[in-house]
Amino acid sequence: MTNTKDIGDRTEAIILAELLKTSHNVLLPFGDNSRYDMVVNVDGKFVRIQCKTGSLKNGCVMFPTASVYRGKDGIVKRQYTKDEIDLILVYSREYDKIYIVPVEELSKGSMKLRVEKTKDNTNYRSIKWAKDYEFDGRLLER
Repeated sequence: MTNTKDIGDRTEAIILAELLKTSHNVLLPFGDNSRYDMVVNVDGKFVRIQCKTGSLKNGCVMFPTASVYRGKDGIVKRQYTKDEIDLILVYSREYDKIYIVPVEELSKGSMKLRVEKTKDNTNYRSIKWAKDYEFDGRLLER
């Protein structure tokens, strides 16, 4: 049985490999206590990246936009902020794709990127389409 740490490690490895394939210089923090999983030097600017594993649910790639841990008073959810990270890179196992989401665009708690059309009369202007967030090797200009 695979645990969440193993799943996260695999996601980080896949994202790291993709960043290296696109000639990025990747820095990895020591230990597990940083709010970011890796840092990439892009033209002299350090870009802090948090890696997440997306899950396919109801036609959307869903992923958390907060960390969850057990504190002294129980379960704690802590939203990622622009003071801590610059981007979230999301790996979808079902589609074998990476999506790039700037911290400014994150929804609170969790987020979904739609990959399939809806079956009802949803307001399409409010939908975040996964295709618009596909990682193409560029980290800063989108």
